[in-house]
Amino acid sequence: MSHNLYTLNSVAGNVFSYHGSNKGIIYLGRGESANYAGTSPSTITTANDYEFYDTNPINTISGATFTAGSASNWYKAFTLPAGTYEISLSLSAETTTFSGLQLWMYEGASFNGNCIVQILNPTGIASTTNPPVGNVCKIFQYASTTTIKWIAYRNTGDTATTQLDPNNVLSSSTFLFIRKLA
Repeated sequence: MSHNLYTLNSVAGNVFSYHGSNKGIIYLGRGESANYAGTSPSTITTANDYEFYDTNPINTISGATFTAGSASNWYKAFTLPAGTYEISLSLSAETTTFSGLQLWMYEGASFNGNCIVQILNPTGIASTTNPPVGNVCKIFQYASTTTIKWIAYRNTGDTATTQLDPNNVLSSSTFLFIRKLA
């Protein structure tokens, strides 16, 4: 077996690099388990702010802040100073009442159609061994301080307004990673 090596000098400006480009990070989601946003049973309601769980979130971006969610250790919005950011989000949930779940990113009060994450479960049945997962990663540039958040929605055609998460997958298998590039 052999491998070919390629030089990327001609595209170096277009390739992610940790060398000299990491200006701080935000990271939430370490596999900790808790009822979603303090509800029992663990329930998410559509058209509401989505919340992320972490008992000790990491924030090394100067000037960045979190908005507390509806229960201890839950966070629903993130204020970022001007700059360029890589935003990665991985969502996992047991969709017992929805055929899927979508998170739509908002910048302030404006919907940003470039950062939607979706999970699908056509059967609407919980899977404790293999819950569905959705991922998204995008680059964003903000000229001034901007607050970002995600709003939860059910997939088109669903009529349920709440999503049960009986095994706390929303807290234990969802993460948010924001890296300031410039």
